[in-house]
Amino acid sequence: MRRLRTVIVDDEIEARNGLEYSLKSDAELDIVSVCANGLEAIEHIQNDEVDLLLLDIQMPEIDGFEVLLNIDPDKMPLVIFITAFDEYAIKAFNCHALDYLLKPYTDERLQESISLAKSRYFEQSGGARVKELLESIREKGHNSIIGSGITSFQKSSRVAVRSNGTVHFFNLFDVLYFEAYDAYVKIHLANGQVYVVNNSLKALEQLGEPSFFVRIHRSFIININAIEKMNSGFSGDFTAVLINGTELKGSRNYRANFETFLLGKNK
Repeated sequence: MRRLRTVIVDDEIEARNGLEYSLKSDAELDIVSVCANGLEAIEHIQNDEVDLLLLDIQMPEIDGFEVLLNIDPDKMPLVIFITAFDEYAIKAFNCHALDYLLKPYTDERLQESISLAKSRYFEQSGGARVKELLESIREKGHNSIIGSGITSFQKSSRVAVRSNGTVHFFNLFDVLYFEAYDAYVKIHLANGQVYVVNNSLKALEQLGEPSFFVRIHRSFIININAIEKMNSGFSGDFTAVLINGTELKGSRNYRANFETFLLGKNK
């Protein structure tokens, strides 16, 4: 069986060395290059056959998205973005990225991503599996998520999120809060995982959010079980402090409803 020819790209030496160390014992991977910048990655991919690209996003001179724009579509490998910044998720999935690893990630999360890459590689063939990647970047830009959304949010405590062809399941009790993000919603979980889905907060409300969620701002719906304390502000505004230390601004327009909601839960 052919091993996946893999290239690692990260401008931080600790990050790329750590990733190489974690994967070097995988018998199904062949790490053919470890690159410190985007230029090295482009040169290697254009001059060699690469099946899998583990790509940092925020790098000096040429970032991860610019790396992809400079690769011939016929030579485009599967792409897993690895970054410390969750705000690039929409761009990443618009690029048909296979996965989006947020630093610091666990070994389990890394292996989950690599397993997905292996499955995708062996079920598809050659350049056809990702040939539309560059065309999608150029034609559509980085402003939408492809094939992503919440598929179930009724009376169940489970949610299915479809992201780039993969369906992820999690328990609603593990959601700290939902955050409006342009035309999308970020779902923040207690374990630090963040999903970006093609829905609005209004749509979530219409789907019937569970009784332990309450809206405190036009940008936030929060899990009341995740609230550690509430701090009053000026002009009726307030701040909800969550158990993980996150501080979310609440609007005076939602304060009365929020306090009524809390009183009702404490009866």
